[in-house]
Amino acid sequence: AFAAIPGENDVLKFDENGEFKIFNICDIQDHFPMNKTTVAFIKDMIKKNDKARLLLVGDGPERESVEQEVKRLGLQDYVIFLGIRNDVHELLSACDCMILPSFFEGLNISVIEGQVSGLDCFVSSNVSRETMIGDTCHFVDLDKGSDYWSDYIMNNVTARKDYDFSKFSQYDASMYKEIAVKIVE
Repeated sequence: AFAAIPGENDVLKFDENGEFKIFNICDIQDHFPMNKTTVAFIKDMIKKNDKARLLLVGDGPERESVEQEVKRLGLQDYVIFLGIRNDVHELLSACDCMILPSFFEGLNISVIEGQVSGLDCFVSSNVSRETMIGDTCHFVDLDKGSDYWSDYIMNNVTARKDYDFSKFSQYDASMYKEIAVKIVE
């Protein structure tokens, strides 16, 4: 696996510690309880795999309170806040899987990017089914809880598929328009 090293000059380097990198991208808002769900998830995940690390991409007005909750729970070594990024495709290449424990979601482009990047994507059953473009998208019921999610991921994550971001070009705006039309119909 590869590790994303956050900092002024972010780089990707080979991860010699065998860390299990979990990617999540979100808008850290107070009206999105998903942030607390994600923190609960990583707490349960590290009980099963102490090498698990959550790369949290995104920002918002509640970031500071989420960071404080992470510290309160003693998870600061397991959750890496990366903020707003322009290199998401590179971060995806550094991860082992992606999660989206969302309470409501339409067509989520980041999950499509994750699948194209070869990641297993574990998303809530509330996410639009049109998000699935291949066999690496797994829908999981949020009501089952973070312990179930952790078990499900550890039992269903597969060896990373070959990473080829150029495949994403085939999923251009016309494809999204076609999917949007299907959703509206």
